[in-house]
Amino acid sequence: MQTHRSPLLTVAVPVSTQSRAHLAAAIASVIRQDTDRWKLVVIDDAVGESTYEELVSSFGDERITYVRNRGEHGIGAAWNACIEAATTDLFSILHADDELLPHYVRSMHDLALHRPDGAMYFCGASIIDDDGNPMWSFADAVKRVIQPGGRDVCLVGERAISRLMIGDFIMCPTVVYRRSAIGGRRFSTAHRFVLDIDFIVGALFDGARIYGTRNEGYRYRRHPAAATAVFDRSGYRFAEETEFHRMVERRAVENGFHRAAFAARVMFCVRGNIVVSMAKDVLAGRLRAARAKSRMLRSARGFPV
Repeated sequence: MQTHRSPLLTVAVPVSTQSRAHLAAAIASVIRQDTDRWKLVVIDDAVGESTYEELVSSFGDERITYVRNRGEHGIGAAWNACIEAATTDLFSILHADDELLPHYVRSMHDLALHRPDGAMYFCGASIIDDDGNPMWSFADAVKRVIQPGGRDVCLVGERAISRLMIGDFIMCPTVVYRRSAIGGRRFSTAHRFVLDIDFIVGALFDGARIYGTRNEGYRYRRHPAAATAVFDRSGYRFAEETEFHRMVERRAVENGFHRAAFAARVMFCVRGNIVVSMAKDVLAGRLRAARAKSRMLRSARGFPV
């Protein structure tokens, strides 16, 4: 191990109510990187007592730092704490229930090295279930179709915003950020679901360049306790997504981005996801929830509720 060399990338892991087993797997996936030039910071955002410090210490690796968040709690605040904890120009935010593939740090650093004008970089991800087994979902298949063609992608300006408004094909925890390029930009603490796409689209409106690759470097875990699944069942995600799309539409009009405004107004994937969630509710006998989402669907289409 050549630990005397400066790290290439800070991997920050915010954790609050995640499974200890999942967190342990996430940490282990960083340790298994095929380069030793990384630093790992675990941001403990748990409210009240927490036992994560003992788990983190059990790895006995000097490259791993544990930080107890004593400030504002919540997803946005925890992600912002990750930005502040990063000590390298490049950093990523690894979800505590996900895993990195062994080449993630090296390949993402290489992408950033070859594209120094980028503010953010992203890669492809494989989807796994609660037990770490490969899984397929319709939503993820659609995202792969929406993503621009070619192995490597450059996102800039109205065209990129339009494509992301059709469907968010960037798996947000795969993203590597360049501190020197994002400056004082921070995640919204008012949002709980769209804060990642809000951050990305906001940067694109301000002229940022984002580079990506279809090559997989990440394992994204879908399970019933994940925030996405919880927000889906409650319908909260759809209300927040609808309001976000309307905000993007307004900003696009102000900038003369008429194609982006149209894509934001149509809400293609938002409406599709509502329909899929309604079907799940009906099959599970949750008829009240299905009716509530029906009203959301009408609202998303611009019809009166």
